[in-house]
Amino acid sequence: MRLSSLLPLLVLTAACTATAGQPRATDTGVNDLSSSASPSAEAALPEPLQESQEPQQQASIEAASLVPPEMGVPLVVWDSGDLRYELQLVDPATGYAFPERPAIAFGGAADYAPSIALSPDGGLLAVISGVGKACESSTGGLLSCWPSADTLRLIDLRTWREVKAELAARFPPANPPFKGWASNLVFSQDARRLALAYHDHTFTTLALFDAQTGTLIAKQPLDVRPRLMGFSADGSTLAVYGSPVAETPGMTQPDPPSALLLDAATLEVQWRTQLPAILDGTWCRESCAELNEDTRMVYWSPAVMFDPLRNRLHILHADEDRLTTIDLQARRASTLKISAAQTWFERLLALTADVAEAKYWPEGGWRSGVLSRDGTRVFSVGRTMNLVTDANGEWSANETSLGLTVIEADTGRELATRESSASRIRSSLDHHYLILDWGLTGSIEVWDAANLEMVTDFEDWDLSVGRRIDGREVFLLAASAGDRITSPTKMAMLTPATFEVLADWTLEGLAFWIALP
Repeated sequence: MRLSSLLPLLVLTAACTATAGQPRATDTGVNDLSSSASPSAEAALPEPLQESQEPQQQASIEAASLVPPEMGVPLVVWDSGDLRYELQLVDPATGYAFPERPAIAFGGAADYAPSIALSPDGGLLAVISGVGKACESSTGGLLSCWPSADTLRLIDLRTWREVKAELAARFPPANPPFKGWASNLVFSQDARRLALAYHDHTFTTLALFDAQTGTLIAKQPLDVRPRLMGFSADGSTLAVYGSPVAETPGMTQPDPPSALLLDAATLEVQWRTQLPAILDGTWCRESCAELNEDTRMVYWSPAVMFDPLRNRLHILHADEDRLTTIDLQARRASTLKISAAQTWFERLLALTADVAEAKYWPEGGWRSGVLSRDGTRVFSVGRTMNLVTDANGEWSANETSLGLTVIEADTGRELATRESSASRIRSSLDHHYLILDWGLTGSIEVWDAANLEMVTDFEDWDLSVGRRIDGREVFLLAASAGDRITSPTKMAMLTPATFEVLADWTLEGLAFWIALP
């Protein structure tokens, strides 16, 4: 979708200009980019490092040049000279770009960053690239747009070789000249297969590719727009959660979401269940003929989590304290009421509330959640919103934070709560740490998942969790100095044990780390 609409969630930041002498990626077939003519190490360095002549900094550059590419991390940058996105491999501690890994050009427009997924081991990258955009009707006659899905590119980060699969040939448009777009790029645990959802106006097709060769293995029409997809740990099945497209997207209420279990080799639907008790989506409730001060919108976004080990979907309702679990192995769904471990007064003290003036503010709420490593606990944050009017008829939105909550997945019992106004929660790859953030405010907190104590916090940074090429987990920072595509951005890496910020380095323009979900 448009980059501007992704900023509150992704906080995409900063990029450097093109590296001198880097070849463009070819258009078809398998490309061994590491065998192309490479620029010198000096030319591949970020521009600010080239300009500095300080002896100490020059010594650090020379030291960085000794770092092997296996310690590199993939980074997407905007090349303002050639007006395209590029993939670079850099040392996250210094910003040193490895000259033996020349930049790979993705193309695209500045407002539409490519859709990217990283394999669980960090060695394989899936990129959707294309020319132009794909749009469809949305709220109030407006358009929602995404980068068009012309080509699937599978890049082996260890060998710097890529394979391309032309999507347009495999999914001819049903409504030309409308172009399709792709979402939910998901690798199997062994990185041998890649599943994605291809959207063509009101139609959605689930596709399965060989992640090594780019060969299309199977495809299957879907009557839901997937919000979450995931392979089971043994790779035998694929779980899908999603809702049908509403008759008028953004204005009419969609039909209830469903959970599906598919064969991961053929994409044949083995089992499905509809979930009528779960509210999910945005729609208009009152005064919908035209958008004005009397229009009442609602927005509900439950937390949807997948446990590949036990092959279960967990859905934390956004409108009530209930947890729905879909056991895909046993093919049954159950809903538990979350029972509080605290007294009502203690729970009340754990909540924080903010009031903000907002016309047309949607009523509803959202949850964000992650599972523990063994899938037995749910960690959740969220907010609810409701509109109120004063004596003069002026609208205001009451926004209530739900705090950090830990729930036992099998019983629905609330194990612990902590005061927090965070709107999103993630976890480290080893599940030892929780990452809480506040979206647009730029506040980030890292908590110990075992004792629920805060380890550290950051202001005005975005924190990503990724992998080096050798598979090691890394914590990465990015901070934009403005909202323009040319605004400079600081980037840095955290030390693994103490979470201290190593010396930051700067890129001129838009860039973002390629991180795992």
